[in-house]
Amino acid sequence: MENGATLGQALTALNFGENDGVHLDVFCHSMGTQVVRVMVELKGGHAYVDRVFMGGAPNAGTRLAELKKLIFWLGTVALNHAGPTPPALIAEWFFKKTVDSAVSIDDLMPGSELYKELNNNADPLSVPYFVQIGNNAKFDKFNWKMLFSKAGLGKLLDMGLDQLLGGPNDIAISVASAEAVRHGHWRPLTVAVVPGNHFAYFYTEESVDLLRQWLGDE
Repeated sequence: MENGATLGQALTALNFGENDGVHLDVFCHSMGTQVVRVMVELKGGHAYVDRVFMGGAPNAGTRLAELKKLIFWLGTVALNHAGPTPPALIAEWFFKKTVDSAVSIDDLMPGSELYKELNNNADPLSVPYFVQIGNNAKFDKFNWKMLFSKAGLGKLLDMGLDQLLGGPNDIAISVASAEAVRHGHWRPLTVAVVPGNHFAYFYTEESVDLLRQWLGDE
């Protein structure tokens, strides 16, 4: 919550504001999407943000946060299955961002006070949100349970990520959660399910093509 306010203060210090004549698009990923939501929906950012583009947004939380395993899970995946980027660089970046994270793991639990305030808010705001959420299509051959064998989580995750996360997901965030801005009542809201996992936004061909399409729809 505080960091959403801090982000807003930083932008207003740069003279962004209502009727500033400047078009401002915000691109955000994962936990950062909720910082942007706080800024836009609760801290006045709707007055100067024109559009928000999200990737892997936990708009109603993630059950991995309930299990206190989100950081371990994403960090291990980043280290072992990050795609073309050198794994060590991905891991270093991820853990640094986690330490400096503007949203705590407790905030990302479904039903947290943060989500009650965000998703039960009825203020009539209309900043367009564009959300990409992966369906794990390019990750399905990876033996994800092996990542947890030494951590004692194998039995817990025998149910599979779909069941654990409540349906199709990007290995961390469910499609249902990404769609649930204000319980699905935020307008205008555009959600697209894309191939790939939680680390595949904003650089894969499918993701970039979708962004080009959205950016062209003024």
